[in-house]
Amino acid sequence: MSSDKESIQSTVEDVTNSDNTSVEFTSNDVKVVMNIIDVASARGCFRPPEMKGIGEFYEKLSGLLPQEK
Repeated sequence: MSSDKESIQSTVEDVTNSDNTSVEFTSNDVKVVMNIIDVASARGCFRPPEMKGIGEFYEKLSGLLPQEK
């Protein structure tokens, strides 16, 4: 069991001590995440108390996409 805790801790430290490497996301990446949220919510993967936060995150993602004319 302690091995699992050590592994998780080292992973957290690796992430928090990163050298600020930039990661690029395209509008297609954002659409994919939004689609995942759509499918998961349609399949009942989220509990009612979680829906507000997920909806707010979904709206933030939607705001990142260029407006279609």
